[in-house]
Amino acid sequence: MKLSDLKAYNTLLLNELEHRIKNIFQIVISFLNLQKSLIIRRDVKDELNKSIQRITGIFRIYDGIYKPDSLSEIEFDRYIEGLINEIEEGYKHKNVKVEIKIPKGFTLHIDQAIPLGLIANELIINAYEHAFSSTKSDNKLTVKIKEKNGEVNFTVNDNGLGLDSSIKIGNTDSLGFMLVNGFIFQLQGLLTVKRNGGTKFIVVFSRKKYPEVI
Repeated sequence: MKLSDLKAYNTLLLNELEHRIKNIFQIVISFLNLQKSLIIRRDVKDELNKSIQRITGIFRIYDGIYKPDSLSEIEFDRYIEGLINEIEEGYKHKNVKVEIKIPKGFTLHIDQAIPLGLIANELIINAYEHAFSSTKSDNKLTVKIKEKNGEVNFTVNDNGLGLDSSIKIGNTDSLGFMLVNGFIFQLQGLLTVKRNGGTKFIVVFSRKKYPEVI
């Protein structure tokens, strides 16, 4: 088999796999939304909605944002833009100005894009839920990525109320922060939190080199 034929065959298999994965995610999300519609208690409904948002965050990775010439690289700038657009829909009453500072065409291997994408999902939702007041008109959220010499620096920064000093990110019973810590471990990265004039989460990890998929 020629190399060009092999690439075409692999692309066909990938497209079929993507289609099946997306169908499974859509079925799971539909079931959870149906369950949510039957729940009366607001606190239970809110927790279930968070789970739906987390699953949707994973789904977006597979939702057609692969780099055109790669079977494993994710266009992460597009992922973040889509993620924020979806989250904004549920928090329009917060009146938040969002600034995305990610180099156009910035990509990550899927094995690093998934944990970082889920970290982004947790931190951005946390900012909307807890940092911002619906009565303020200058709420601002900045999501930024810089890379130098293979070290990726991912930042989520808000000018909101500030994370309570009693909250220890590495030792908390918050499911969201427990997930963030787990994904940081998966990335073999480091999380730093600054609490001056709002809250700034900084995730630093090294870009891994993966074998090229033909």
